[in-house]
Amino acid sequence: MAYYSFPDESTIEGLVNLGLYEEVFNLPIEFTIRQLHNVYIAYQTEYSKDIRIQKLISKAYNFLKNEKMPHKGIRLFNNGHVKECIPILQKAVKVKQNEELCTILASALYLSEDYKKAIPLLHYLCKENTNKTLVFYLGMSLYKTEKPDEALQWLKKASEAGEDDAHYYAGKLLFEKKEYKLAIPFLEKSLRYDKNPDALFYLAISCYNIDLYDRGLRYIEDLLVLASDPEYYQWYAKLCLKNNMTKKAFSTLRSLTQLRGNSSDFLWCGIALCECGKYKESLYYLEKAYEKNASPDVRMWLDYARKKSGSSQ
Repeated sequence: MAYYSFPDESTIEGLVNLGLYEEVFNLPIEFTIRQLHNVYIAYQTEYSKDIRIQKLISKAYNFLKNEKMPHKGIRLFNNGHVKECIPILQKAVKVKQNEELCTILASALYLSEDYKKAIPLLHYLCKENTNKTLVFYLGMSLYKTEKPDEALQWLKKASEAGEDDAHYYAGKLLFEKKEYKLAIPFLEKSLRYDKNPDALFYLAISCYNIDLYDRGLRYIEDLLVLASDPEYYQWYAKLCLKNNMTKKAFSTLRSLTQLRGNSSDFLWCGIALCECGKYKESLYYLEKAYEKNASPDVRMWLDYARKKSGSSQ
């Protein structure tokens, strides 16, 4: 509930004389406007000669009417009616632009996923505003509209300011750019606030790609405690291979060929057997992989296994 004052002493004095002081300063805006409107109509009909009072009430009424629009928009936003508040706040900002209204409107646009409209307003607010949430909203809006480089700048700023979600998204963006070494600190920081399975998965893959195999294995093991997915198990097997845990890798991959059976599962099962020196046994899995996907990579491993096993095509 919000309360409003009037613009000058003469207006207040006039309202006190009319017995409306209590309504103006102690009741919600909608009720106050209704009361003023009723009195305004009454004075127009019964006291039409008193022009001063008519102007006084009209002035107060118009002032409150202008205040009603932003108040209604803010109330809708606070009550979770995000989309409904946007057109009201857009009109209110045109009449009376201030930081509070712009902030709420920008937040509403972001939360309703209207990122393109949110970006100009967020840029305006973030020029001098260090609000970490707004900085995060700007970074995410740019990310959602496929502007990764600019998005990363703002997400890093939000992360530095202590916005918890920004750590994960800055790391995710760096991961997508294949800047694995730079992604790791952000993703690790995000785990302090939220054991996000995706963050653990990105960390495991990042570590794999920069030869931090032992560290990557720890992350994938933590991930498998939280979530079960064939893709996670394949990466677990890959990291087991890199950590010389070939039997465990093969056992996991063989289960995947039975459960899911895509080309990649058969390929890695064959690679695991090659790593153990079991080239003849690997041929079954590599040939299955080649049947499903005749890619150069699969062909290379198949030819390698055939050569090492002394087998002809």
